[in-house]
Amino acid sequence: MSKVVGSLNGISLRIEQRGARAVKGVSDIMQDNAERIRDLAIEYAPVLTGDLEKTIRKNTSYTGINRRAIVEVFIDENGPAGDYARLVHEGLAPFGSGETGRVGGSDPESLSVRKDAGRGVVGGKFLTRAYREFKDKLTRDARRVIERAFR
Repeated sequence: MSKVVGSLNGISLRIEQRGARAVKGVSDIMQDNAERIRDLAIEYAPVLTGDLEKTIRKNTSYTGINRRAIVEVFIDENGPAGDYARLVHEGLAPFGSGETGRVGGSDPESLSVRKDAGRGVVGGKFLTRAYREFKDKLTRDARRVIERAFR
């Protein structure tokens, strides 16, 4: 709790330890939103064998003396689809450059067996688009937790 304290030695502002609660709350929000971003990226990714979906991963690591959390959602290039996942992410149309093809083309071996991801369109930049969809919510939720911790 923050409060102004008056004494014979003057007036001071005492800020008690609330940072830990704010850090924990923001870390929880990062974890939750990272899982949602990963899940949405999987919905947006094209499916042929299912290996591409397995390369979209979430990982949490901790660094520094205060064990700061780093939450990543990424394409695991060592996963079952490896370089293919990166190429499809960057080059598949719609949304990508189109260099690696198009979703739903006339080719019977089309990259996608999904017609629609429900909330969006299957195609390139699946991880980027999923992040953009949650970016504002992530920021809003983090601010709310920090403000609540210092009330």
